[in-house]
Amino acid sequence: MSENPSYISSIPDHAREEDITAKHGAGRGKVVKNYYLGRTYIGQRVYNRDGHLQHEWSFKNGKKHGWQYNFHDNGGMYRALHFDNGIEHGTAQCWGLSGALLGTYTMDHGTGIDFWWNECNGKPQLTEARFVVDNLMEGYEYWWYSWGKTGALRKEKWWSHGRLHGIEREWNYRGGLRRGFPNYWICGEEVDKRKYERAAKKDATLKPFSIEDNKPHRIFPPEVAAKLV
Repeated sequence: MSENPSYISSIPDHAREEDITAKHGAGRGKVVKNYYLGRTYIGQRVYNRDGHLQHEWSFKNGKKHGWQYNFHDNGGMYRALHFDNGIEHGTAQCWGLSGALLGTYTMDHGTGIDFWWNECNGKPQLTEARFVVDNLMEGYEYWWYSWGKTGALRKEKWWSHGRLHGIEREWNYRGGLRRGFPNYWICGEEVDKRKYERAAKKDATLKPFSIEDNKPHRIFPPEVAAKLV
């Protein structure tokens, strides 16, 4: 198991273990094991081909409950998230390959900002940020390239009540708009630009199209900008 002191498994030591690799079809040398108390399913662990723990989830009544852990290929901790009856709640932590703590964020019963980091040249570099309300995506979602200049935008999406709602863009590493973008969404339905622009005139939640926004330069919300420095 992980040597990280933050690792506190929600799967009891006395839980019954069942190797389901053959049923699961994990492939690539992975091993998958389920855990039970009596007949009740309470968790799962996935190991990589080197025998290192890669993922761990715990469940209650079929929903994520307790700690979820994700690990680097070398066995070091990558992320620790806490769930309460299927909803993320509490302080999440993210570590780099070196074992250094890269950052934390807090969810309050499924509401907050979900941040992801990578380690670049020994320093934390923000790679993803998304706003979540009541366990549903709401508002912005940003992805950045995980190497090179800090804040090099890779993807931008907008959401409303868990459905894509706005203009979706992706850029290559040189800052050019990728082929096939922008895409236009209204309440989870992809539409053409003309229909989107008509709707945006009546719906204040739809950001109007601007040719300048096709460039990957943004003034990010303060809570996100603070993490990019």
